[in-house]
Amino acid sequence: MLKDCVPASVAGIAFLSGGQADEEATIHLNLINKLGPLPWPVTFSYGRALQHLPQKLWSGKAENVAAAQRAFAHRARMNSMAAQGQWKPELEKVDMAA
Repeated sequence: MLKDCVPASVAGIAFLSGGQADEEATIHLNLINKLGPLPWPVTFSYGRALQHLPQKLWSGKAENVAAAQRAFAHRARMNSMAAQGQWKPELEKVDMAA
């Protein structure tokens, strides 16, 4: 367990999300934060998990910018909730429909 080997004085812990699907990284972050309370914030370095779908949607075309921005904002909201251990699978559909 991290609490046994990482001092509480550490400012935070960030894991890499690489190799995980976008939603899978969100699920893992949520599970980690549900273990709390933890002595430090835990997150993922979400470069790939945040950018994958927006880049795919955008594909370099101006007409796709809005859809890509919505996808980016959605994943950012989901990861924000997961960082607090408050993400739920049903939020994926509700948030994307908004």
